[in-house]
Amino acid sequence: MSSLTKTLIALKKKSEGGLIAFIIAGDPDESKSLIAASAVIEGGADVLELGLPFSDPVADGPTIQAAGQRALNAGMTPDRYFKFVSKVHEKHPKTPLVCLTYYNLVLKRGLEKFASDMKTAGIDGLICPDIPLE
Repeated sequence: MSSLTKTLIALKKKSEGGLIAFIIAGDPDESKSLIAASAVIEGGADVLELGLPFSDPVADGPTIQAAGQRALNAGMTPDRYFKFVSKVHEKHPKTPLVCLTYYNLVLKRGLEKFASDMKTAGIDGLICPDIPLE
């Protein structure tokens, strides 16, 4: 059972809601993102969603688009993202981590490779807002 599932079950048993925080990995740079990730976890986040920036974020609003662009400008790539997430997971192994990205990045990397990289990095879940429901 993933740490995400365990966390959600534990919250449900206590009839509590959970705090899911979100940051774009690499915004404004990797070192500050790592500080931000630790701060939200240490501040009480039950789950941390880490955005993998994409150059055409059609489902995001202007704030997240700008954060993603800053991360891309700072050099964030899928390879660097998975290394970054590994650092977050190493520092906070009990906190569930979720990847938010666009399906194009998943397809480009390959479904099996992306899933394997997620597992190796310590990611418990994936959100792709642009996957068609059909």
